[in-house]
Amino acid sequence: MRQPAGVLAAAGGAVLAAVLAGCPATRPPDPPTTLNSEEKAAALNKIVAAVAARPKQPVDNSFCYVCHGNYKSEPLARRHLKAKITCSRCHGSSDDHSADEDGLTPPQIMFPKDAINPTCMICHKVEKLAAVAAHEKVLVNRPDKPACTDCHGKNHRMAHRTRVWDRWTGKLVRDDGVRLMKSSGGK
Repeated sequence: MRQPAGVLAAAGGAVLAAVLAGCPATRPPDPPTTLNSEEKAAALNKIVAAVAARPKQPVDNSFCYVCHGNYKSEPLARRHLKAKITCSRCHGSSDDHSADEDGLTPPQIMFPKDAINPTCMICHKVEKLAAVAAHEKVLVNRPDKPACTDCHGKNHRMAHRTRVWDRWTGKLVRDDGVRLMKSSGGK
């Protein structure tokens, strides 16, 4: 049964502070975007709908592991894999991304910070989360709230990025200029 926020705060305030102190927001800030708040809201709805619409059957992660082999042993990915939730469930099939040896094509679905919690809550229901005092700050509607992955996915981010996309629009913001494939020069 869901407790009122005040009860959670009174019962778990110390626990919440201790847990959140142990999992600082380590996610780097999202790159600047050109979207206004209405466009962000529409993009957020699109991200959540895209993940919710993904097939629930597991898909082989081997295409992802070609470049992202570090996620084979990453705790969040391993826990989800035990539940038969693979990379594509959250990030889409990302076929174009996988086929782009220069890595200039973004994954099909990316997550600006504002999209993480609503997407996680597609499977992880609010009622169950609310029963844990440490989740109180995650469930409030405030811009400074932590993302689920601040505690449950600290290692589920790239340690070094050679390509950075606007996570809202998918546009390439910056890259290191290294190319594996020779340009055909349009010929």
